[in-house]
Formats: sequence, structure tokens, C-alpha cells
Amino acid sequence: MAATYVKNSKAIGFLWGIFSICYAIITLVVFIQPQWVGTRSPASSGYFGLWRHCAVASVMTEMTTTSEFICRGRLDDFSSIINPAFRVATIFVGIAALVAILSVFGLILFICAPARQAYFIIAMMQALAAICTGVGLVVFPAGFDAAEVRLTCGQTADRFYLGTCTIRWAYVLAIIGLLDGSVLAVLGFVLGSRHLKLSDEFSSGSTRKIHSISGMNGYPARGGYFYGTDSGPTPSVTYSYASTKRSMGGLQPIVLLPPDAESEYRSKASLYRAEYATPKQNIQL
Repeated sequence: MAATYVKNSKAIGFLWGIFSICYAIITLVVFIQPQWVGTRSPASSGYFGLWRHCAVASVMTEMTTTSEFICRGRLDDFSSIINPAFRVATIFVGIAALVAILSVFGLILFICAPARQAYFIIAMMQALAAICTGVGLVVFPAGFDAAEVRLTCGQTADRFYLGTCTIRWAYVLAIIGLLDGSVLAVLGFVLGSRHLKLSDEFSSGSTRKIHSISGMNGYPARGGYFYGTDSGPTPSVTYSYASTKRSMGGLQPIVLLPPDAESEYRSKASLYRAEYATPKQNIQL
């Protein structure tokens, strides 16, 4: 089962890395694009993003009056953002975009660190980005009562109510990014935990157990290995552990019996010979 997982883990990890890159791109696009909410009618076009909003405005010249599409809002000037709710949403989604991009660079950890640590670190970053995106999605609608929003979406627009406007593709993409980040974070924790369990299985499975039966506690098992004695009934069973096949090459199982117990334990020695002995190994009584 462990071999099957090792065979498939590279493909799963590769796909997880690809989707992590896609998640970072989605979060960055959501942060930049102002198409979060906007009007339904193309004639009175206008839309709002986290820190930027655009609307049709009438521009008067000497001869005529024309309509132009004007966008306002700058990241380096928070006072140009419509209201505090939009500013808070901008901060949280900006943090999400930054952390998602850093998680992509964090994929380099697979080269210089254990895989389980890399999975855990990147998964925590993705979880943080997903949480920040969720906060931004919740806080953003609280700013729909701004005068600029009502001018475009109608006077019925209020907090958490868009009036005549509707949700646009960037807000939907932000929801998809939230779900994507959550799934990737959970998958990263699962992959990291599985790698940890797998390494433990390989560590515990690297030792082999060799039994030699002794009728007297004074006779230890031979071969220079670690010995431990089971607390079962006499005769006691002494365990010898060998970590590799090479260390077991010259080891032969030996049944050591006290002189007065030969007939009693001869049958056990026969069973031992039938189960463990090879054509080149002899049972010495």
C-alpha cells in the first residue's frame, strides 16, 4: 500500500502545485480588477472594485458635451478609495494575493526541505490567503451605501444591497478563489500528514525480528544485536533485531536447552526448524 502511494504521490503533488499557481493568479486578478459589481444596463455603464471604480461621466467642451468612461482610485492613496469598508476589503484581499504569490515561491522548499514540511508550510499560507479572501468578500458589500455607488446603482442601494446593480465576474472569481484556496490548503495538510505517516512506516519497517528460544535466562542470543526478553512463561523468548539483510547473513538460529529439558522441548525445536530453517541452516541442540 505504501508503494502504491509513493507511485501516485508525485502526480498528486504535481497537480497540487499547478493548481497552487492558478490560485495565485486568480487572487491577483481579483485584487486588480474593478469588475466586482456594476450596472446591468450598458447605456449607464459603471462598476466598482476593491480600490478602483469607473463610471460614465459627461465632459463638456467648448462646442459639445461628450460622455467618457472615467476611473478613480489609487493604491498609493487610500483616501481615493470610496469608503472604509472598501478600504478594509482592499487590505485583506491584498494580503491574500501577496501570501498566495509567496506560496508559489514556497514550492522551492521541496528542493531544500523535507516534503512534509513543505506541504505544511504552503498549506498554512494558502489557508491564510483563503481566510483573508473570505473576510474581503464579507466586508466589501458593507460599502454599498456610499454616494458614488448610489449614483450608479440608484438611490435604493444600501449596505449589502446593490439596488439596480448586479454582481460581476470578478466577485464570482473571488468566490471561486476562496473555494480553491480552501481545498488546496486541506489537500496540502493531507499530503503532508500522509508523508509523515509514510516515513514512520518506513522507519519501523526497516528492522527485522529474529527469534531464538532459550530455556535458561543465562543464555543470551548471539550475533551482536540488540536483545530484549519477552515476559512470557519459561522458556523465555529472546529477540534479536537486525536492521539489514547483510547483518543477518551469517546468523544461524540456535535453540539452547538445559540438559534436563531436552525431551520436553524437542518438539518445539522441530517446529522451529520447519518454520525458520533454510537448507543451509542447521538447528543445533
